[in-house]
Amino acid sequence: MKRSKIWLGVGVALVAGATPSAAESNPRALLDGTSLTSPDATPQWQQRDRVQFAQAAPQGQGGENEGGEAGVDAEAADKDAVKYNIALQVIAAHFQAGFAVYQGNEQQAGTEMFAHGHSEIFAVLEDVFKKRGVTGLGTKIEAAIAAAARKAPSAEVKKAVDDVLEAIAQAERAAPKSPLSPLALKAQVIADMLDRAASQYAVALKDPKLEPYLDGLGFALVARSEYGKIRGELEKADPAAAKAIASALQLAERAYPGVKRPGGQPVQNAAFLASASAARIAAAKLK
Repeated sequence: MKRSKIWLGVGVALVAGATPSAAESNPRALLDGTSLTSPDATPQWQQRDRVQFAQAAPQGQGGENEGGEAGVDAEAADKDAVKYNIALQVIAAHFQAGFAVYQGNEQQAGTEMFAHGHSEIFAVLEDVFKKRGVTGLGTKIEAAIAAAARKAPSAEVKKAVDDVLEAIAQAERAAPKSPLSPLALKAQVIADMLDRAASQYAVALKDPKLEPYLDGLGFALVARSEYGKIRGELEKADPAAAKAIASALQLAERAYPGVKRPGGQPVQNAAFLASASAARIAAAKLK
């Protein structure tokens, strides 16, 4: 059995409310995806059945196909550098938000986010990564899930997450060839993260549970960290594009100020969507 299948089983066990000790005592359940607890057991942070979200997504797609969690297309990612890098950053989004909430004493929520980064994205693109010579990313992801599942100290989990993010940075080098400049490619990926954050905000406004908000938070965090890598260069090369991305990022940071959901509606959804769309259009003009 492939490693991905094993860790999909881990994800199922986690979202079903299993404890790490129970998982360790019954590895067969991890392999076949059966619940380690009673059928009605659910995580404290989210009182609904989440098993489906940890299952493997349909071939060619990942995620929940709703809001910003529209998933990725493996075939497209294998041919298009922008889509390939978007997929990597969606994984990063799950780990950035997951660690943020893990630090906030929501350890199971953080572990689930890590597991989703594997099952919803990495597992969908695993063959693409192998084809392109990417090694180590899956192992790093598994190590982070394992550390979080046993409720390791935050410092240890942070090291594991940093290893995942470094592996993602290395995986970027295996992207398909692109006619775009590195600056244009990165800007388009950032714009996509902002667009996902805005789309997910609409979902989070309707759903009081933590998970939809965390998904959007992850996109916002990745957009901020990735923009920091190109901000100076972009401001010189295309001030208008830099302004459009910065404006959307400001709204993203207000919509997702931290691991605790803000009260009310700090950002108008229509304005957020429009700003993210403007950033996407501006980034698309870069060459």
